[in-house]
Amino acid sequence: MVGQPQKDIYEVIRDLGKYPLDAFQFVQEGLSFAVMEVHGEMSPEQQELHKFMYEHGIDLEHLEYLQLNGELPEQIQELLAQVGDIDQLNRHVSGQHLCWGLRNFALQKFGALASAVLNHWNIRRTRDFGEIIFALVDNEFLQKQPNDSIDDFDEVYQFAEALDRSFKIDLSKNARD
Repeated sequence: MVGQPQKDIYEVIRDLGKYPLDAFQFVQEGLSFAVMEVHGEMSPEQQELHKFMYEHGIDLEHLEYLQLNGELPEQIQELLAQVGDIDQLNRHVSGQHLCWGLRNFALQKFGALASAVLNHWNIRRTRDFGEIIFALVDNEFLQKQPNDSIDDFDEVYQFAEALDRSFKIDLSKNARD
């Protein structure tokens, strides 16, 4: 079952003591960006099912249990039939995928300043992304899979190479118009 956060985000930030609110907001927005990169857009049926799960505090495992026992409203059963496989509702991304998605999001959002902005927020290595994510997981703002580990975020890439050297300015005529 999905938990209810016991602390507010400001308490989580204070307890971790390393990253500002902006860093947490960036990681949460970047998580959505990474999920879209990996899984694509949700169908209307998937959106309705996720809304139902959120409103009722149900995770995928519990949803499957309720489905198998016929304990779901008929409308939800119909949506699940349209989606086909309940695993289609799993929007999980690995630590490595998330790090690359956050890199892409930073480059899109901040361009050539991506490295400087992240550095200003004390994010200097991919493990920093993991520390933010796991602070959110530990305080029930996010969920993790049983095999997820903060170690999944270790040395996924080097910031200087992935952010600074990867950024390209489009000098084509269409980009200047």
